[in-house]
Amino acid sequence: NKRAVTEKYMGPIVKTVMTRCIQCTRCIRFAEEVAGVEEIGAIGRGENMQIVSYLEHAVTSELSGNVVDLCPVGALTAKPY
Repeated sequence: NKRAVTEKYMGPIVKTVMTRCIQCTRCIRFAEEVAGVEEIGAIGRGENMQIVSYLEHAVTSELSGNVVDLCPVGALTAKPY
């Protein structure tokens, strides 16, 4: 069974390839604990969990580009590439 996940708009810096996501929640924990903003979260449970921005808003924190470096599988990548 392959997961089919629609790509989400995360803002002008971050591009998503969510079929790669292993649901480690590093991006969520970074946004909440380090950046101090709650712009990224998870919806669903288990294999249906998806990483999304709240209310389909863009991730606008000045530290939002750092989630690209944190993602171990490349589910969040930089848009210029």
